[in-house]
Amino acid sequence: HGVRIDVISAAEEAQLAFRSVIANFNLEGRSIAVVDLGGASAEVILSAGTVIDQVHSLPLGAVRLTERHCHSDPLRRKHWKHLRKEIDRTIRRTIGKPPFVADVMIGSGGTFSTLAEMIQCQRQGQPSSVQGYQMARAEIEHLLNRLRETPLDSRRQLPGMNPTRADIVIAGVAVIVRLADYLGC
Repeated sequence: HGVRIDVISAAEEAQLAFRSVIANFNLEGRSIAVVDLGGASAEVILSAGTVIDQVHSLPLGAVRLTERHCHSDPLRRKHWKHLRKEIDRTIRRTIGKPPFVADVMIGSGGTFSTLAEMIQCQRQGQPSSVQGYQMARAEIEHLLNRLRETPLDSRRQLPGMNPTRADIVIAGVAVIVRLADYLGC
């Protein structure tokens, strides 16, 4: 079609995600973690207000982790344990000791949108706009436990679930929960 495609680096992808966040949220006086979770990787930006402190690219995408660890339906305990260990090990190795405790995590990507829609359905009975929607870590952890125990065909039917994401959502939500825990969000 004659379309020129430029492949950008993980650092540039993180910068673009951060620019979007500062254009849409008031970050003054807050320490934050911006997480852009994709299929192959997660970009994590740690920021004090509008100043970026650290940028990390982690090989913790929802598709990548699903292919490596989600070999049972519903997810067996041993597969969950291996998934969780890889996520934790990668976070510790890549991020190291965080420079601060993040007050809040701001996320982008399909896993975050799916989470917001599912939690909206639990709270309100139907989804609405997910832009700026706030969720508590405890709600996300509870939903992750439910997703882990639910077979794929049933996950596709859950209120707010995008059926095309039902197969990769467990790994994606696991990354979010483990990052939130590690960063203190």
